Amino acid sequence: MKTGIIGYGKMGGAICDAVAGNLAAASEIYVYDLSETAKSKAIKNGYNLSDIKEICEKCDVVLLAVKPQDIDGVLSEMTLNERTTLISIAAGVKISRIEKGIKGKAAVVRVMPNLAASVRQGVSSVCFNSVADENTKELAARILRYVGEVYEIDEDLMDAVVPYGGSFPAYLYYFLEKFTESAVKNGIERKTAEKMILQAAEGSLSLAKSSGKELSELISDVCSKGGTTIEGIKVFENSDFAKVCDEACEACIKRSRKLSENS
Repeated sequence: MKTGIIGYGKMGGAICDAVAGNLAAASEIYVYDLSETAKSKAIKNGYNLSDIKEICEKCDVVLLAVKPQDIDGVLSEMTLNERTTLISIAAGVKISRIEKGIKGKAAVVRVMPNLAASVRQGVSSVCFNSVADENTKELAARILRYVGEVYEIDEDLMDAVVPYGGSFPAYLYYFLEKFTESAVKNGIERKTAEKMILQAAEGSLSLAKSSGKELSELISDVCSKGGTTIEGIKVFENSDFAKVCDEACEACIKRSRKLSENS
């Protein structure tokens, strides 16, 4: 399967490298990027350096992984047909903008991945245009499953899922960082605190995924009446931590909608 990538950065590179390892030979990968570092990495991986025109002519799948501010210029150079699957991970860029920008008609897949895709543990929210058929949807899902889990949603919900997918790693890291800082204040050496908290988080998430229990049940499993854990939970509840989470998510969604309006 000949695959082209326009923008061989961290996220696009992660998806491209997953395709190369599973769905296409390195010799079937065509890369366009202005960065010399990206070009060198592509050559090292055995990929072909290419241009936008050649990628559109040769490739069955084109991965569009450029910054939103650069996308219109790239789209204006693209001529595609209905046999091509165009997968865009450009943040906040609607399908209608992509369809308007390209020449020809193609199956368009809009994807919002997150940073964990770089270690193949990501979350990707996807939506499709009217040209995309079931084969296109399955192909896109196969590609994206190599970098994590895939969830198809309506495009109208793309902004609503941002805090729970695309932005969530940052919120989790923030929470872990604050616990690390608390540990240091209580006399624990920083490196030890970081390792301890990251392992506790990893183990807890693994248990949550494998146990089949609701999160509320797992909380109860840890909290004994009159014990230590429940005292911390009480502080969260008395501080209306749920409201803080809601407000953070709403602020994220509001900003995403604002950016999408401009696209």
